[in-house]
Amino acid sequence: RGGPEAVKAALGEPESWESIGKTGWKRVETDKGFTYFFHKKKKITSWECPKEIANEVAELDGVLGFTGDSAPAGDAGGGGNEGKKKAEESKADGEAAGDAATEAAPAPEKRLSKAERAKISEREKEEEQKLSKEKQRLLNFKQLLIEKGVRSFDKYEKWLPKLVHDARFTAISNQAERKAVFAAYAKRIDADRQKEQAEKKRTGRDGFKELLQKAEEAGVLDG
Repeated sequence: RGGPEAVKAALGEPESWESIGKTGWKRVETDKGFTYFFHKKKKITSWECPKEIANEVAELDGVLGFTGDSAPAGDAGGGGNEGKKKAEESKADGEAAGDAATEAAPAPEKRLSKAERAKISEREKEEEQKLSKEKQRLLNFKQLLIEKGVRSFDKYEKWLPKLVHDARFTAISNQAERKAVFAAYAKRIDADRQKEQAEKKRTGRDGFKELLQKAEEAGVLDG
């Protein structure tokens, strides 16, 4: 399943080859109708026309078309040894190109059954839930440190007796992880606390303004 032989069978055998000028590239077509480009010296296979030969290919397609492994027009009267040599070279190139294409081609993907897709979907959902819970545990731990009054660069050992009985603390079960998270949050906890207090003040001011507006509308403040 999906091995080199299976891929080669799916692509087909090289059937015709076309040299792209003097670039060293050949355009290969298989008996299954697949077309690709192959550079023998560089051992490169490409399923799309390489940019470096785009102009040459366009010129060939516009003027000469795809000639495959047929002999050039000038050899129509008898190619002799030269024609035989070129045919043998083309065949060898085609075999090499076929092997390279097999190596470069991705293995055919197996179509998943409905049950397999459902299983993958369920697994992804479980991963998302796990990540969400982990994120919430960390947020709760951080909130605990803020509420307790932990200051920047406070020591974990100093606070341990005051935190150990809180569920938000024990939710992180690994001792080393607790210590690492404590140290990371403690470094910036003052800034986070100031940000939270500023947000509360802003919310309080907005609430007070809204209350005053309602009082004015109701005429409560009229002398």
